[in-house]
Amino acid sequence: MESPNDSYSPLTKSDIPYIDGEMETEDCKPDGSEPINSPPTNGTNNKDDKPTAGPTPDIVLSLMGRFSFPFLLISSVYQLFVYLNKLYQDSHAVEQYYADRTGYCIVSAACLLLPALMYIIYEVSAYIKDQEEVENKEVGTKVVHGMLLVPWQIKSRLEVMNFSASRVCQRRPLTPDELIEKSSLDRRAAVLEFFEEFYAGLTQLLLQLYIIVRCLDKNMEYQALTGEIIASGLTLMAMLAAVRRRDDYILTGFLSITGWLSITISRTVCIALATTVIHGWMALVCTVHGILMSIWITKIAMATYYRDDPSLVFTRKRKTALFFLVFAVFGLPSLTYWPILFELKKHRRPLIFLFVMLVENVVFVGLWVCFKEKSWGSHDHLFVFAAAGTFALGALFILFYICCKPKYTDEVVYDAMKNARNADSFGMYFEFCDKAFKLKIKEDLVKKLKSDREHKRVERKVSAINKEWFSCCSS
Repeated sequence: MESPNDSYSPLTKSDIPYIDGEMETEDCKPDGSEPINSPPTNGTNNKDDKPTAGPTPDIVLSLMGRFSFPFLLISSVYQLFVYLNKLYQDSHAVEQYYADRTGYCIVSAACLLLPALMYIIYEVSAYIKDQEEVENKEVGTKVVHGMLLVPWQIKSRLEVMNFSASRVCQRRPLTPDELIEKSSLDRRAAVLEFFEEFYAGLTQLLLQLYIIVRCLDKNMEYQALTGEIIASGLTLMAMLAAVRRRDDYILTGFLSITGWLSITISRTVCIALATTVIHGWMALVCTVHGILMSIWITKIAMATYYRDDPSLVFTRKRKTALFFLVFAVFGLPSLTYWPILFELKKHRRPLIFLFVMLVENVVFVGLWVCFKEKSWGSHDHLFVFAAAGTFALGALFILFYICCKPKYTDEVVYDAMKNARNADSFGMYFEFCDKAFKLKIKEDLVKKLKSDREHKRVERKVSAINKEWFSCCSS
């Protein structure tokens, strides 16, 4: 983790990690000579240019080898099933609770509307933030696009399924061009599903756990929907898999997913317990948490813009748009998740976030203990131990994860994204950070990476010459 003075510390060899496939993303010729299509010199992406080489496949596809396409087809069918099942369960919950004349119907209905609303906020805010003059027709287009979130999600998953189904009988690994196409399709699907998986999945899971706790406390008839619990749990697990960094390997990937899954379980239990005593006020508490976190992150983001250009004039409209952008993808999701990337990992900010979560968990459990109507039962001890144990385990795994990441990992990945013109293959939060922050790479790091690439080209060329020489000798 970086200290406040890390921005000025000299580079060392151990600080600059090697990203799998990072050296191969430059569209090099097979003999290792100069790139066929070199990237723009200004460091920006040209969306009209299609790179001729793609990212290195992730660990799962590497293990699948010749069976990559059948695996992709099965996984895409599973992901589509999870999403459609979640939509069905949410609709069934609305129908069931409406028939029972309970207030749970309102929360279940919100699960159908909230993802589209937050996606509209994200799309509109991202557009306004970067524009001096805003066109109303563009804003209207993005609003309509957000209202159609559900069909876009289904369409994106069908596109992924079609990609793998059309090649399912081909027993071979993916080519570089196919990897580019797959990563682009996956990213579009993952970004759309993020809003459904977090806002609908977490909300419905909290509601069901709240119902379970109340039923146990008051010896009431079981009113929770088992199918909804399973569907919401699967969507949250899918979200954690989607937000993971694609440059994580076996160890860091395991630490990240297990750590955030444990913290999500802990937060869900604590919030549900507190909701049984403060009821609807919990929605206000979560909103205040999201607003405060968004204010903090917005200030961090603004500092990156002024650092790059001290004379920059940021209008009130653009500042407001930046706040709502942060609120949609960083603020409210900080109830359970904190991306350890770029500015958000500096100055011990992940530790601050974990401490805030710990304090909030203690307050939530304290409220429940002080104001619960019934005396303690055996299930109450189970809830407390589950909340405390999963948070301790999750925090430990996240700390180990941070220690396993070299200091300049994010800068190396960001440089690889810009040079390869392939920003789709490193995880959705790289895209979110790229939209919210003014990302910049240190000049000495850029020189070091350029030197490494030149060295890699020479090694590749020497290897090609040696192979050719050995083939001539053997013949």
